[in-house]
Amino acid sequence: MACSIILLFFAAALAAVMSWNRAGDPLAARMQAQGWRVSFRPPKRFLPGDPVTTSVGAVLPFSGRAKTGEQVVLDIHRFYTNSIDNPAAAGTLFIREYALGRFHSGTWPTQTPTPAKLGPLEGVEIHAPETSTVVRAAVLDDGIGYAVVLAVSSGAIDDSIYQLFDLTCQSIEFLDP
Repeated sequence: MACSIILLFFAAALAAVMSWNRAGDPLAARMQAQGWRVSFRPPKRFLPGDPVTTSVGAVLPFSGRAKTGEQVVLDIHRFYTNSIDNPAAAGTLFIREYALGRFHSGTWPTQTPTPAKLGPLEGVEIHAPETSTVVRAAVLDDGIGYAVVLAVSSGAIDDSIYQLFDLTCQSIEFLDP
């Protein structure tokens, strides 16, 4: 009887710890746009906007506020490219030609893209502090690319905001066609 009570206590404690950890998760439930080959988990405190069709593909926008009060935009992009033989170059081209320009006009950042994972795929990332923007992109074998773009309206991208961006990128799962 005592052993049963002790096991029941440990089971209840484990359930409480697991519930608390899930409630502390900064990401919301998994989402998938119709026709997209990815699913992802956006940040909990970000509100979804209306999907947008652009000249290079589609955008699922989310917006929220940083702890310091600045407006933060997080976009999930699906884009098309003809350069499937070099996914890193295609991702970099998307970042430089479109993603950074969406939030900032003027001089383009000169940073060299760094390798970074978008879900399980190898991709590229450019962090452009002068535009308060960070972008991570990857291209699939069929020439369809996906990217996560984060931009802060004013001020720098602090560690907590970058962590939300990174967690969103890590949450991406690619689905079989």
